[in-house]
Amino acid sequence: MERILEDVEKLCFDKNLLPIIEKVANEERLSFGDGLTVMDSLDLNTVGMLADYVKRKRVGDKVYFVVNRHVNPSNICAISCRFCAFGTTKKSANAYEMSHEQILSLLNDDIREVHIVGGLHPDWNFDHYLDIIRLVKNNYPKTHVKAFTAVEIDWFTEITGKGLEYVLETLREAGVDALRAGARRFSTLMSGRRYARRRLSPQGGRRFTSSPIRWASRRTRPFFTATSKSRFTLSITWTGLET
Repeated sequence: MERILEDVEKLCFDKNLLPIIEKVANEERLSFGDGLTVMDSLDLNTVGMLADYVKRKRVGDKVYFVVNRHVNPSNICAISCRFCAFGTTKKSANAYEMSHEQILSLLNDDIREVHIVGGLHPDWNFDHYLDIIRLVKNNYPKTHVKAFTAVEIDWFTEITGKGLEYVLETLREAGVDALRAGARRFSTLMSGRRYARRRLSPQGGRRFTSSPIRWASRRTRPFFTATSKSRFTLSITWTGLET
């Protein structure tokens, strides 16, 4: 196994990873800064080889995966993004709205994670979205629910007239365990709306990412962990503390 690390070091072109390679070899815990270094590195071969080395050292050739299901409650959307092939209008022939029975028909006890994302429905209020989350959690309480992108969260603040902290706290109480990653910047055309463009600007993205983290840092259970997946995406997960 150590020879593998020697090969990794020879092939590594991102010198910022060399201290991390040394830590891995010495079985030292990586710091938060190390994590950012790994996420920002373009040397994917080295990162992948390091990850494979640690994985094989811990569990050998065993492979683990999560059985998940994507649930898209509706494709009806109040906006018409030029790049979106999913969203449509209420009058479209392929428009749909899933009932609670239809949503439950997609789930079973083998599923460990449910991803929920859909259109910005012009007629659904915030409670409707919360009821979908509660439906999944009440019937499958052990299932990890990852739901809603940054654009949907922003939409919830608009339709409720409430702040970001209220929306996030209410989603957490309903059963959302993690937020979906999503692009921070969107250029769209509005259909019959008062805006010509709707997007999350870099400033809006920073508002979305920093505000919930500051809010969560004031709470002890549960709390957020935020992982920057790229320069334009964010994944935020609630993690329960051990008691």
